[in-house]
Amino acid sequence: MDITSQPAVHSLQLAVALAMDIYHVSKKFPKDKSYSLTTQIRKSTRYVCLNT
Repeated sequence: MDITSQPAVHSLQLAVALAMDIYHVSKKFPKDKSYSLTTQIRKSTRYVCLNT
């Protein structure tokens, strides 16, 4: 996908905004989940941004 096209830029902006929202929500998870579930969720949001 050509990043200079308008739909590509818009989808990348949405993906980054969603990743930031998920990061902020995951900060509120219980501490016992911080090393398993939180890490997996945060990694998956990075992969979504990279694959847009």
